[in-house]
Amino acid sequence: MKSTTKYWLLLITSIILLGQSCAIIQSPTGGPRDTSPPKIKKSDPISGTTNFEGNSIALDFDEFVVLNNLNQELIVSPPLKHKPDFKIKGKSLFIGFRDTLEENTTYTFNLGAGVKDYHEGVVLDSNIIVFSTGNSIDSGKVIGSVQDAFTLKPINNTLVMLYSDFGDSIPAKEKPFYYSKSKKSGEFLIDYLKHGQYQLFVLEDKNNNFKYDLPNERIGFLDSRINVGDTLQELESAKIHLFKEFIPNQFFVGSEIEQYGKILLGFNQPLKSLSLKVLNGDIKSNWYLPEYDLEKDTVWIWTNLEVEEDQTLEIEISDNGVILDTIELKLKPKPSTEKGLLGLKPSIKIKEKGGIVKYFEDLKITSSNPIIDLNIKGIIIRENDTVDISLNSSGFAEERREFTLPIKLKQESNYTLYIYKNSFTDIFGLTNDTMKFEFKTLSDIEYASLEVKVENVSGSPKIIQLMTESNEEVIRELTVTDGQKIEFPNLSPGKYKLKIIFDNNSNGKWDSGSFIPRKKPERVIYFSDQLEMKEGWDKKITWIIPE
Repeated sequence: MKSTTKYWLLLITSIILLGQSCAIIQSPTGGPRDTSPPKIKKSDPISGTTNFEGNSIALDFDEFVVLNNLNQELIVSPPLKHKPDFKIKGKSLFIGFRDTLEENTTYTFNLGAGVKDYHEGVVLDSNIIVFSTGNSIDSGKVIGSVQDAFTLKPINNTLVMLYSDFGDSIPAKEKPFYYSKSKKSGEFLIDYLKHGQYQLFVLEDKNNNFKYDLPNERIGFLDSRINVGDTLQELESAKIHLFKEFIPNQFFVGSEIEQYGKILLGFNQPLKSLSLKVLNGDIKSNWYLPEYDLEKDTVWIWTNLEVEEDQTLEIEISDNGVILDTIELKLKPKPSTEKGLLGLKPSIKIKEKGGIVKYFEDLKITSSNPIIDLNIKGIIIRENDTVDISLNSSGFAEERREFTLPIKLKQESNYTLYIYKNSFTDIFGLTNDTMKFEFKTLSDIEYASLEVKVENVSGSPKIIQLMTESNEEVIRELTVTDGQKIEFPNLSPGKYKLKIIFDNNSNGKWDSGSFIPRKKPERVIYFSDQLEMKEGWDKKITWIIPE
């Protein structure tokens, strides 16, 4: 009997130990992720309260919350003179304000994305508190959208401001009486407004002071006052255009040292004739090469000037003989190691896409650095692996960083371009390594053509642009007249856009607006239908320009 009992005890013990050794130990799971946003359970005052006399708001949430840049996200309209104070305690948020509130005024506190739950970071759902210091809540509303004046793309996070003062320069002097911000779609809503007349402005507020006071801030406006009543007020086809004002006085905006030998300088308008003079040190007058962007208001300064560590240059900036500014620049010294110099060597490429070069365009070579010497004998082109095409210096156009090869490409051919070592010498005295590029050309039947007939063109000239849909690269630009047929041949398969600029002053380009006197930017419209061009297609369209 004892032996039997002992047997069963050993068996049970073995089963228990075996079960423990086979068990998979896992960390306890917290269940499914909480994706629901926190909600306001209780507020003091209750949203919709009238005759409010307090100086704080208390919000109780259904879960623990934290602040999420509430200082920037909070929109109080009408705005307060002083920024509110915030305090989080558990599931509660306290907002205190030092301002004496206006009488008989409806206030809205929009928390935006400024509060989120503690664990998952989900942004607050119900986020607007409304109260009035008078007997009723104001009911006026204004809706619309903000677009870039030139691209017509929606603009996010732009101030939309209402003023009851109708002075010309009021946005530069005073904060708005009501304001809101545009969404990613460009749309905006300002509600709980007192009935009456207002001026409306939109502003890209760079310094967050609710005033138009910086030269690089963009602005937009309505031509006429708006009347806010009980019904929803929609504004000028619901689109307000934001633009950067053209300021006639040229001035220097700022600089950036991008690398050794490369400096970025920015200006408020296109340069006419830039001059840089070093005021300290014995430095030659021709110490730099300028490279301008398309607008000529940004210039990259290339130089092989060698400076000591922490040496500062005092530079006088002039344009067209007029001194604009004097600045101090601390240039980067030339790399002292072989590895550092290797990173500066010129990178030579050809302009191609997917190994294809268009036979009807020039074959171009580009360099990452300005080139000051070129050995034409070090460049060889071979056609279809058999024929070497000789090059000579005549017709070899040099633009420092882009070179056009004097060669006429054939359709449906394969080419190999050899660029041998030391063929290019850049501004730093560095040369290229040996490179080989293989590319081909297609036949004309693999491209598409577009014919556009433009109708209802009257008044001022119209500039038409054909551009790619993806990056809006302008393929061709010209001025059109009524009934004119425009041909765009040899288009690569893909999607395109058509754009027209109403050139009111006949200067051949788009012009921005002005704040004082009020002048809107020149009008821009896009062809409404999508233009998808396929291989071998010949498409014809008629574009009737709206009034």
